Amino acid sequence: MDFKFTEEQEAIREMVRDFVDQEMRPRAQAIDEEEKTDFNIINKAAELG
Repeated sequence: MDFKFTEEQEAIREMVRDFVDQEMRPRAQAIDEEEKTDFNIINKAAELG
């Protein structure tokens, strides 16, 4: 059985990793401290699919 990711799955992983690094990680502490949902980030994630 082959447990390797397909090229498409790898592309999705990379896209998610980039999104988290660019959009979420810089705001993570503030979001946690504010205890509020950042709908801007949610909307950007929704645009990615």
